[in-house]
Amino acid sequence: MRGRYFTTLDEDHDSYEGNCASVRGGAWWYNNCKQFNPTSIFNTTLKLTCNGLSRAVTQLQLKIRPSICDSSHKTIHLTDTGCGCAAPEH
Repeated sequence: MRGRYFTTLDEDHDSYEGNCASVRGGAWWYNNCKQFNPTSIFNTTLKLTCNGLSRAVTQLQLKIRPSICDSSHKTIHLTDTGCGCAAPEH
């Protein structure tokens, strides 16, 4: 996602001349409309190849951290007015 803005049906922030959220059927941090989108309505499969074996991705976990938090924080409280990060538990 690396600095990309989130594109939705009503907010087009991708580099495609149209709206990728409209074309692909779901909002995402698009650069162009050809990348994988887990919010898409289309029944597509993401396949990854490792050591010559191709495997379909059957689960996806998306983790988002505000850029004001550093990697030492593991929990973020989204209702806080500041960073709201808690130190990692050991």
